[in-house]
Amino acid sequence: MTSEFQIRKDRFYSEFQFIYSELYRDRKDVFDELLKIMAAAYKDRSASLKRKDRAALCNMNWYRSAKEQDRMLRQKEAREKLVLSGDFENPVLLNHAVKALLAAANAGAELVEIDGIGRLFCIQGTEWQNKTKVHIMLRILRICVEIVCPCVLLYGAVKGATEQYLPYFGTPEKPELHLLSDPTMLATIWQTAATHDTRLLQNYLNQTGHLPENQIFYRTRNEEEGIFWDLDYNYLEMLRMNEESHRKFLQSYFTGSFKESPAKAHRVKNKETGEWGVRGTIEELSGDPRLSAMVNALFIQLSGIPVPAESKEKAKLLKFRKENHVFDCGADLWTPGTDNEKTLGLGRYKEGQKFYGLYNFSAEEQVFSLHDPGHYLNLLSGKEVDIVNLVRLQPYGFAWLLEG
Repeated sequence: MTSEFQIRKDRFYSEFQFIYSELYRDRKDVFDELLKIMAAAYKDRSASLKRKDRAALCNMNWYRSAKEQDRMLRQKEAREKLVLSGDFENPVLLNHAVKALLAAANAGAELVEIDGIGRLFCIQGTEWQNKTKVHIMLRILRICVEIVCPCVLLYGAVKGATEQYLPYFGTPEKPELHLLSDPTMLATIWQTAATHDTRLLQNYLNQTGHLPENQIFYRTRNEEEGIFWDLDYNYLEMLRMNEESHRKFLQSYFTGSFKESPAKAHRVKNKETGEWGVRGTIEELSGDPRLSAMVNALFIQLSGIPVPAESKEKAKLLKFRKENHVFDCGADLWTPGTDNEKTLGLGRYKEGQKFYGLYNFSAEEQVFSLHDPGHYLNLLSGKEVDIVNLVRLQPYGFAWLLEG
């Protein structure tokens, strides 16, 4: 075996052995078998993939650039799903899972979704989220990747509010998943579209806009599984919105039974929780092509890996995102006040570039404030504009402004 594999293994060996024995006591035989699986996977790894591994180790932040994220989202064949299910109390099952993960990596997968996190070590009638065993197992998977195939990213989806799923990133010192989906953001954006009130969304962006650099989201629209209304109801209570009635309103709105709703999504039930949500394409959820375009633009502006392009306009926005480092992860993110609850301003700044995305969540024209006068390039129109104070946006309109 080459020293390259040995050097990586030695780096993690003490922690690796310790946490494996915490999960599976007195099973050194199975741990040794796992090391053999990893060694064989490394040996079978192609020369080109090993070059990618070395490049990833030289730049641990490679996947945080908008350019690399754009490349990954366009390569559907480089994404794989590893389904985990059941009490993994048997270490042989974990070893089989690692073997499958490494086989997918050697076949060229760059992004592996760990599906079924919510079912790991789950005993009926108990609360599974954030439990020690789940985190130990995810850390084991991360170490296996760091040793054998460090250019591969682990991605997962966890249901619940922000404070429930953020721990699955691990810590900067002992990371677990590279990427997480963001179900709260998805639900929050669509509830904003239904209420035409941006206060909840602005509050959420302020909370998550300054996360540590190791916490990056994979921005899926989650159309297949559905959208469930896991919102910050404590904040909504302050806005005089009751949780039960608000959930009913959102279900009614997006299934088109609410009188003033143009949406045409479908009801869907979470088999694990019994909660009702909605499922549909972005066009079905919005019911208005202008709103569809605006929501797409907002998703693309947010940090993390956005959904793939499906239209010329969206492809154009993704091109701007790839070409400007202000969209890289690690940029400063803030929500400038607009003095208008129907509109949202979202600012980004990195290494001399300043950018504003402005969004009108109303079906009517809105005039609002941007308290940062200056000279900007409108990326959508290509025209240069001087912002003195007030901005005007058409119904469901948006603007992308780059200072310069």
